[in-house]
Amino acid sequence: MQELSAGVRARNFELPDEQTMPWILSGELEIGAVVLVFYGGDWSAYDNGQLAGLARGFEEFDRRRVNLAAISVDPPASSLALKNKLILPFPLLTDPYGEVARLYGLWNEREAEVRPGLVAIDADGTIRSTLVGDDLADRPTEDQISETIRSLKGRTPGARPARRLGEPEVQVTSDQVPEPDNSAPQMLSLERLVSYFDGAITATQILGSRLETRRRSRSTLAETERIGKTLRLYRDYLRETAWMHGLDF
Repeated sequence: MQELSAGVRARNFELPDEQTMPWILSGELEIGAVVLVFYGGDWSAYDNGQLAGLARGFEEFDRRRVNLAAISVDPPASSLALKNKLILPFPLLTDPYGEVARLYGLWNEREAEVRPGLVAIDADGTIRSTLVGDDLADRPTEDQISETIRSLKGRTPGARPARRLGEPEVQVTSDQVPEPDNSAPQMLSLERLVSYFDGAITATQILGSRLETRRRSRSTLAETERIGKTLRLYRDYLRETAWMHGLDF
């Protein structure tokens, strides 16, 4: 299934948040524009880094009255732990079987996991833009996110256009979420995440130097530099989060 493209109507859904409270897309659109971030789970270092970055830059969402929510297959209890660890000011929604990810064309059937992606929806329920990663390391830049937020159209006073979405096509309540899978990868601590990114940054620097020495194409070098920049940003966001917890490493 292909991801939904700009200009088409968003697909309505209801999922439980980390507090097991229902979150309904059409209801949020009554307030204003919405950005949905699809991520793999609390086990992923890249997802942790991206969510931490969104949290530390949340002021722009708030200033422009854009509602932000992140979606994964993680159960509410795991999402609550992640939210507390990363100090996230936005809800984490549970899509236990990837049904909403499938609605938006963001489910990888072969790997049975969510594709990292961002879907921006105007308050009238129209998809404004989508940013979908080709792999775990392919994430939107800060500039792309800022541009996405600025492009969104908010709610027109007196209008209630979000009703066009109709009833939720996917409706999951907290009592329908299966018990946590104890065999699943475990959430990494902030210290281990920072250490992970330190190592990844070093590896990327070494790779970039070797590619430059061997005179690889400019596009390959540019892609290596882009990944390195993302790694440094995520490492710094996680360090800032650790400092907010009173930790220093």
